[in-house]
Amino acid sequence: GGSIAGDGASPITALPAQRREWATWCPPSKEPEIDVWVVDDDTGVGQWVAAETKGWVVDKSWRDTYLCVEYERDGKHIQEFGPQHVRRREQKETVLQVLERQQARAEAEAERQGKEGKATGGLARGDELKGP
Repeated sequence: GGSIAGDGASPITALPAQRREWATWCPPSKEPEIDVWVVDDDTGVGQWVAAETKGWVVDKSWRDTYLCVEYERDGKHIQEFGPQHVRRREQKETVLQVLERQQARAEAEAERQGKEGKATGGLARGDELKGP
């Protein structure tokens, strides 16, 4: 068997599309499309294992917190995994790493746009000067 920390929430698969976040590319499927990091309870050794998404676990704000997946390793297991333990099938970056990269890129772009606005006297592109 394997284990990963979960919060005990139940999986919800009828989540409105606009509320899904990191799991948008992990639709429920009968084919393994993701890998999950499973740590063996007996040996403490972890490895990436092919998994099928069964549903999403969301917080009170309907944001994805975990994926409920099924994988085979010494039998079938259904378990919840966070973004730091999920990646696209045979990729290197975890979902968490992808999200952090996207957030850093968005923050850098926002900072760049903020500096451009200061350089033009506080006007951003598209702003108009209004007379008295």
